[in-house]
Amino acid sequence: MTAERETDPDKLRRDITHEIEHVAAEAGRKAMSGETANAEVDRINELQSVLAALPQKESFLLRWGAAIGAICLIGASLAWTIRIPQARLQFDLSTTSITLRLKNEFVWSGSWRLDPAQLRLQHFTHINLPPEYRTPEALAREASLDLNVAGGSASLRHLSIGHGALLTIATEETGATDLIDLDEFV
Repeated sequence: MTAERETDPDKLRRDITHEIEHVAAEAGRKAMSGETANAEVDRINELQSVLAALPQKESFLLRWGAAIGAICLIGASLAWTIRIPQARLQFDLSTTSITLRLKNEFVWSGSWRLDPAQLRLQHFTHINLPPEYRTPEALAREASLDLNVAGGSASLRHLSIGHGALLTIATEETGATDLIDLDEFV
């Protein structure tokens, strides 16, 4: 080993390791010839002490792990603190009944095809039907309607429900579908 001053810890670590290997080989040669190798063992212990005192090399993986952990922590913190004013939700549900309390007015237009044995609209304030379904009974009960669909299907094209209403959509074992609009304000 040279006496010149080394400033690179990695090169110094390699040189010390090489010197330990050289001294260990010398100690092994002496032991095989029957001589004592106490001086070499002491030298190996001294070199190992110097090697242990050198600053450890920082692990590249440790730095990446710390950076990724910090990014995840910041992301999770932002997700919990940033308020999203509204979000669009879409559900695929399989159920026989669902009840919702509407915070805002609900207005829907489209084509909702129903193929029930019976359709019941209950507690609505206004129901528009094609002329062929306008019976005196249906006109007398504007708020509720029992509609029997035999051998065909029904299509709901427009639905408007006021804010705060309690809307229930349910199906029964008979195949009937109930839409119940309760405009109760709690």
